[in-house]
Amino acid sequence: MASCGFLLMLLTITGIVCALSEAAITCGIPQISPRSDMSRVKGGNDAVAGSWPWQVRLGVRQANGQVMWNCGGSILTEKYVVTAAHCLVGGINAEYMIRAGDHDQTRIEAAQVDHAVLRIGQHPNYAGQSGNFRNDIAILRLATNLTFKAQISPVCLPISKNDIPHGTTCMVTGWGKSGPTGTSYKSVLQQGRVQIIGRQQCAAQYWGNMVTSNVQVCAGTPAGTVDACSGDSGGPLVCQDPTSRR
Repeated sequence: MASCGFLLMLLTITGIVCALSEAAITCGIPQISPRSDMSRVKGGNDAVAGSWPWQVRLGVRQANGQVMWNCGGSILTEKYVVTAAHCLVGGINAEYMIRAGDHDQTRIEAAQVDHAVLRIGQHPNYAGQSGNFRNDIAILRLATNLTFKAQISPVCLPISKNDIPHGTTCMVTGWGKSGPTGTSYKSVLQQGRVQIIGRQQCAAQYWGNMVTSNVQVCAGTPAGTVDACSGDSGGPLVCQDPTSRR
């Protein structure tokens, strides 16, 4: 997001269709177990390498050939990644890349792979910051398929129209800033435990009229000590199903 503060995740499936049959069997279950003492992204704890296998980095290639990595994303299938529409800083026709299997940005790792983005499906009703980030979602079609392995596998999408109950514990991950303006981005993937906040409470205490009907989910902690921040945008907010454990 543009600045730190109480985490506002904007989620909608309406108007975006993606075939998920490829991911139906393997989604949502890391082969490498996350550490149990999960803490926070802002001020964060390092994640175990490979333990959030659906997490990707999103970047745009510059005129000098270098990729500017500015956001996160989540693997849906071998072909598709979901991210935030506001992460498309170079415009629809820019040359975007995703990096999967990454953990430490300071070194080349055996599991990491880069894939070019072939097409972008931005939500048709996304209105940008002036529209309070409503429908802030985009689907990326990769030019070449991902190969799933321990460090690269898909997340599960929630069942359409299922609301996540207030107080549910969920996780956010990313390489974004660990604090307010002036702090640096993290080189190692960070993880943080947050709670779902009911829309009425979220609107009243934190985000006002930015919280609209059923297209948004608020999550964080009342004290604001656990959060996503600049650079984490587009990345996953995941909640474990108590029955399937996905």
